Amino acid sequence: THITYTQPGTHVSPVIPYGKADLLLGLDILESVRGITAHSLFRVASPDRTSAVVNTAKTETISTLIGKDHFDTDTLEETIQTHTRTDQYFGTDLFRVSEQLFGNKLYANMMLLGTAFQRQLIPLELEPLQLALKQMVPHADLETNMKAFNVGRRLALDPHQIVDEAPKALTYAEMLSEKGRILRKKRSGKRLAQAYTTLVESTVETLDIGSDDVHRILALYIYDLVQFEDLNYAQMYVEKIKQVHAHDSETYNYRATKAAIRYLQKVMLIKDEVYVAHLLTSEEKLERDKELYKIDTKNGDKIKYVHLNRPHFTVMGFDFEADIDTRNWQLKLMKRMKFLRRWLPEWHAKEKAFREWYITRVIDTFAPSDAEAYERHLQALTCVEEVRGYREIRYPKMEIARQTVENLLSQ
Repeated sequence: THITYTQPGTHVSPVIPYGKADLLLGLDILESVRGITAHSLFRVASPDRTSAVVNTAKTETISTLIGKDHFDTDTLEETIQTHTRTDQYFGTDLFRVSEQLFGNKLYANMMLLGTAFQRQLIPLELEPLQLALKQMVPHADLETNMKAFNVGRRLALDPHQIVDEAPKALTYAEMLSEKGRILRKKRSGKRLAQAYTTLVESTVETLDIGSDDVHRILALYIYDLVQFEDLNYAQMYVEKIKQVHAHDSETYNYRATKAAIRYLQKVMLIKDEVYVAHLLTSEEKLERDKELYKIDTKNGDKIKYVHLNRPHFTVMGFDFEADIDTRNWQLKLMKRMKFLRRWLPEWHAKEKAFREWYITRVIDTFAPSDAEAYERHLQALTCVEEVRGYREIRYPKMEIARQTVENLLSQ
């Protein structure tokens, strides 16, 4: 149902009266909630009238990215179902499906349309709808969009089938081989790649957790630490993981070891300007971008990068910070300047101190005497989960994590 209004000098605009929408198509779950609740300006939905088809993927806002805000998609789903017809609600993570099947998130909107059509929520026949899509979608991308539309139709019938058909993530063996291949391209790369492979394989054999997924993550994390600093830095990580594992038990499903694998890497992988330069110019990023933007180098296609950076350096107690535009060649020079970490001891000093504290206070003290102590220490291992965001947000969270750990381990 629509009403229109016209005023002199204005355009005609459709308006949906409060509670009169027949269908809510939600590509962004947060914006969907903002459009239907009692606090919203629009309030277009009604639990007696409105059906909802929603993409449940979490799209971060500026506030959540910097750590000033937080929202939970499960709670948002409950809100949508409260304000729409519960029996007609459909929600799934379309971004994930789109990335798995097509390599990026761009086709989630077409899946959304296909799902709504298949659930008979759009009062159109298939043929005129397909004709309209052919007229609206650029010819070069028409085939993929039509495939995405049909994927949406199949999702309406069986959401799990599509996920099962999606390309699988790399296995442990594939991850190990791929990262070794990239390392071989570095100076003395053949020796480095062999040492990396040996380190990963010996770690997997020692831990013997029995999960291909955990082994795959280990191969990735050790590779990241090699790229961040060197093989010795990665070996230190491995030794600390083995140290935790020695006091862990299958009785607890090695949860502490798995937590240490994740969170120790998080605190050791300090995203300083050198490592950020590596991330922005890595082979993996270039391949992702080629896939995302459909770059065909055989046709002469190229990508030109301009990065907006705000590097921060602390020298002799003085902070230097500025906004600069950088090209890839500049960042490739920067990522080779790992010596700055030793030349500038005050640079990212708080992150370094937090890393040393986590290793000394949390990793090195892991030796639980009973189940209760195990659970407390497990919580301590995961305390860095919320330590993220920009410096102004991250530093206070470091202090909160420290206090949380002290409260847990002092009991």
